[in-house]
Amino acid sequence: MMSRLSITSASAFLEAGSKANEQQFSLTGAFKGTIVSVKRLHHQKRIELTRNVLIELKQMRETQHENIARFVGACIDVPNIAILTEYCPKGSLQDVLHNDSLRLEWLFRYSLINDIVKGMTYLHGTEIGSHGRLRSSNCVVDSHFVLKLTDFGLPTFRKDETYVPYVIEGSQKYLWKAPELLRLKHCSPTGTQKGDVYSFGIILQEIILREDAFYPHCEHLETSDIVARVITPEDPPFRPVVDRDACISELHQLMTRCWAEDPDERPTFNHIKVMMRVINRGYHGEVNIMDNIMARMEQYANELEVLVEQRTAAFLEEKRKSEELLYQVLPRSVAEQLKRGNAVIPELYDSVTIYFSDIVGFTSMCSSSTPIQVVDFLNDLYTCFDAVISDFDVYKIGTVTTMLERSPAWRSACSERCETFESDTGLTTRSSSG
Repeated sequence: MMSRLSITSASAFLEAGSKANEQQFSLTGAFKGTIVSVKRLHHQKRIELTRNVLIELKQMRETQHENIARFVGACIDVPNIAILTEYCPKGSLQDVLHNDSLRLEWLFRYSLINDIVKGMTYLHGTEIGSHGRLRSSNCVVDSHFVLKLTDFGLPTFRKDETYVPYVIEGSQKYLWKAPELLRLKHCSPTGTQKGDVYSFGIILQEIILREDAFYPHCEHLETSDIVARVITPEDPPFRPVVDRDACISELHQLMTRCWAEDPDERPTFNHIKVMMRVINRGYHGEVNIMDNIMARMEQYANELEVLVEQRTAAFLEEKRKSEELLYQVLPRSVAEQLKRGNAVIPELYDSVTIYFSDIVGFTSMCSSSTPIQVVDFLNDLYTCFDAVISDFDVYKIGTVTTMLERSPAWRSACSERCETFESDTGLTTRSSSG
């Protein structure tokens, strides 16, 4: 399906992210109430609806596979010439590999590799024939962590697209292009099947190392310098450096065969699919992303149980501290009612005893003491009072400087409790009760 209004109506919703190493589809748009990925093409003139264009659009609509991003539509009018495809919220494979917060176990990596192989095997068997722009930024991941291929087909849309030579700084897309294609002055936008296999080999290096294409050369060489060395015949050919211990030997061998200098020495994707089945046998047959997710969920569940126990213990400790604080500021009977969530109803008693105390000669003592000595004295005094209070059913109503006011439990024999409390403090105070 194609709509001339698809981009025009969605232009207000476009969001750009144009860093060189970010995913290719950094634009999104709204099409018929659905979020779609937008691939803008820099054409100078309108795309005419010729017979070839209609055939290409029909081929894109008929390309249906779980590892192929669904084609939604296209816009053919300048300046909004663009291709709309299924939006995958997890971003590109490049984004996933560069996300340090994701733990990519080998089971998960093999699942991503298998998705690429299955998608490319299907694509090579269709009328489209080849991808031509296979790279990690054109492998997108949906919400279920299923990898899908995108940005292929529609050669008529792309043939007049502005050409950017590899010598221009920032043309990283040439890092995935096969050397025999780089040596051509004018390469078909559809590429070749052997060229796709070479691109797959570079993607394998990215997945194995979780580093940029052509690591470690990309750390100290410009993109144009790397591409120039790939074009120049060398013995051995200039390729990424991947230690043999970085992965199993079968996968390392597959990677090096894919980026062989001679295209005829590279395997087909049908052959690669067979080789991946052999590699997957160590993981109990065909690797499936859902199996990996279930295994990770089980691991997270076990970790969560331990975390819940730790958090529960910490919560109970904080609850105990808050209850102790509550008992210090409120009578125990009132605190118990509040803990239960009940309303505190005022009660009337026939008799209560209130104890007042004051330190004799405190003013004169302060005049002959330093401020810190006064602070230490009052701290020790109030600590002593609080320690004694904890042994009796007594509530401290308030403290004003050196004047303390306390009341025993209202249901108790107040006068006797006050006498016992006063004797246990062991302090010389002036007191009264009533």
